[in-house]
Amino acid sequence: MVSESFQLDRRHGSRSLPWPLLVLVLLSACSGSPEKPASLPPVVDPRTASQPDTTQPRDGVEVGKVDRSGSFTPVFVETAPPASEPQAQSLPQAGMSVSNSAAVVALVDTAGRQAASGNLDRAAATLERAVRIEPGNAGLWHDLSKVTFGQGQYRESESLALRSNALAAHDRRLQAANWRLIEQARKAYGDASGASEAADQALAVERSP
Repeated sequence: MVSESFQLDRRHGSRSLPWPLLVLVLLSACSGSPEKPASLPPVVDPRTASQPDTTQPRDGVEVGKVDRSGSFTPVFVETAPPASEPQAQSLPQAGMSVSNSAAVVALVDTAGRQAASGNLDRAAATLERAVRIEPGNAGLWHDLSKVTFGQGQYRESESLALRSNALAAHDRRLQAANWRLIEQARKAYGDASGASEAADQALAVERSP
């Protein structure tokens, strides 16, 4: 039978194998072990996966927490605080503005409260009223100089402190305070050498007997 089938195939020009042999080949191919597919990476659930600690600022940038959907929104903060203006100074302690006038004392007290609450414009106007009553009071001019400095009027503050010094001939404590204020004012408007000179003047007054 095999010989007859093979002869029949040859007569028809076929190159196929006899049927029994073909069946054996197919069975042999099926008996081999199939190749295993390449392993895939594990699926990570973003809701349960550990996330990096993004609650702390890094290099000036604070990143918001990752939400349950796996998304997050960065929140940027400034890396450094902006340069601040020289801070307004409170009025000096009692003793700078000494007066026997009840009206002047009341005005100085009012100006002190206004300055402490941040209302420097009202404090300046109140001290100007006091100065008009006692223009020769060196302490009043110093107080007005400090308030003017807080308003950012640095050259005007310097001028008022110099006027106070001109009236404080025998008050070394007030003179030194004026020079320190002049130093700050000159620094604020960019006169470094003038500020250094004022600092030297203040030190000299402070060290004098």
